[in-house]
Amino acid sequence: MDQMLAYDAILFTADERPPHVVPLMTSPLTTPMPNLPEPFLCGRMPHPEMYMDYITEGLGPRSWRFQVIEHLEGMTRKFATPYIVFYPIVSRDGMPFPLNKGVREIQGDNYEEAKAWRGNLVVAKYRDQEYASMMDASMADFPILKNWLLRHEGTQAVIARLLESNSKEADAHLRYRPAAKWTPPPPPPPPRKPPKAIPGASLLIRTRIGVTMNRIPPPKPPPTEIYNGLHSLWAKTGMTANEFREFTNLVENTSDKYLSPRGSIRNQGRQMLSKHYAEVAKLWHHEDKYKDDWPVRLYTKLYLASDDVCIQMVLIPAGRGADYVVPASLTPENTDVY
Repeated sequence: MDQMLAYDAILFTADERPPHVVPLMTSPLTTPMPNLPEPFLCGRMPHPEMYMDYITEGLGPRSWRFQVIEHLEGMTRKFATPYIVFYPIVSRDGMPFPLNKGVREIQGDNYEEAKAWRGNLVVAKYRDQEYASMMDASMADFPILKNWLLRHEGTQAVIARLLESNSKEADAHLRYRPAAKWTPPPPPPPPRKPPKAIPGASLLIRTRIGVTMNRIPPPKPPPTEIYNGLHSLWAKTGMTANEFREFTNLVENTSDKYLSPRGSIRNQGRQMLSKHYAEVAKLWHHEDKYKDDWPVRLYTKLYLASDDVCIQMVLIPAGRGADYVVPASLTPENTDVY
């Protein structure tokens, strides 16, 4: 069973006592929570309120706040072992906490009462930049903390900034502008119906990921054969030559995979091709009488055209084998690439 564990921390008291090392008690987190702040990433809850005078009891972490100490002014790299300073915010009687005289002496000429630290401060040390575990602090860490406190505002300034930002947001919502005129939002666009396939026509589609595709039906097929014939999809990807070589393996591993119009490519990790396929499925599967034509086979081919890498994706109904003849009009030489 997990128990209370103590780690050495440095206490800056509000009175005139010098900073000294105290045992900071921690308890295990019993309930998993998403998006944990830094003090709780180690799986334990610190209890700095044990050393904070005049603090409201029973509130736990709601009675204090913290600031992360990851680097000093002028540093370009973070500390390998960062610190966290805890300070009180909810007093027992509602009055402000007393000014921290120890930090006031450290700041010297930089001291401003409006930005002063108040109450007892507890500084804990963590083993890595991910705050995965705590470690013991010592007075050898005092020069770093002294340098940080010398140039950082205290609790009153932090709380004042929060109140000011909240006040500005409230004023922005309540501000009345006589020149502003309310206009009703535009009605939602009507649902888009897939266009009817016309023999010999081509349809330009713009996907959400910024790829332009051109669907070209077979040349002059009977109307009933439009959904059974060979269809080609050309996509301009804008890849570099190195990306082209890397992507070739991806396409080769994806080709000859069975697809379903209501699913995605079964081979995981083929998100780009599945998005392209979904656009084609919307066009070619919009009438129930053609639903028996699915699933289809997906054949892919990469080639270079005008210094851009293009993908040819050929959809063939499952009932048709690989012996289906590719019309000459679908070859790269006779097809416009957008």
